[in-house]
Amino acid sequence: MQYRNMQYRNAQIPNSSNDSSGIFTISGTSTIEVKADVVLISAKISTRDSSLEIAQDKNNEISSTIIKSLIDSGIAQDNIYDKDISVSKHYDSGDDDLSYYEFNHVIAITTKDFSKLHDIYSLLIENGANDNINLTFMLSNPSNYYSSALRRASQDALNKIAYLASSFNLKYSPSPVKVREISSPLYSITYYSPTSYGYIPDIAPGQARITAEIEASFKTYPY
Repeated sequence: MQYRNMQYRNAQIPNSSNDSSGIFTISGTSTIEVKADVVLISAKISTRDSSLEIAQDKNNEISSTIIKSLIDSGIAQDNIYDKDISVSKHYDSGDDDLSYYEFNHVIAITTKDFSKLHDIYSLLIENGANDNINLTFMLSNPSNYYSSALRRASQDALNKIAYLASSFNLKYSPSPVKVREISSPLYSITYYSPTSYGYIPDIAPGQARITAEIEASFKTYPY
């Protein structure tokens, strides 16, 4: 068991010179690892032409074909959306003459059914997406896991104060005089998963690590 960020300092209460109480300030931490339950698949569609309009029309045609094939395979239309659209100009080497326009369209698909990953990948490639499929594994309800980690972090702080008070032969109040949440639910989750595949056979869901940390101050008293 590791204890860190632990401080002990005497905290004299004003107008009470005989009060020998002190304060223990302790960090409580907890980390939970769970399997992701949602996957975001991103597919890039790139088309080129000396005419921007033609490059865009080609791209729209491929995109429409891909989206239709996904819907026909059982993917809900609400789970298919545009992630990014961009246009870039390319010039001939050594001069300023425009060579072609490149129109890029990134389609995103979300699903909780990991058994469909291979079929989705095949449909994307067969219908014109570039061979650059990105997968991002996520949690559909991360706040629940963070709340659980936060409760465990609070219990960790209580376990530490009990251990330290016993070690230093002190009594303590189990109700902290101050609690500060150090971690943030926005930045507490780390996803561990491959992000890009040239081929997807049987992809297992990635892992998510949720970490919570608090700082709690407890009043202590000598026996």
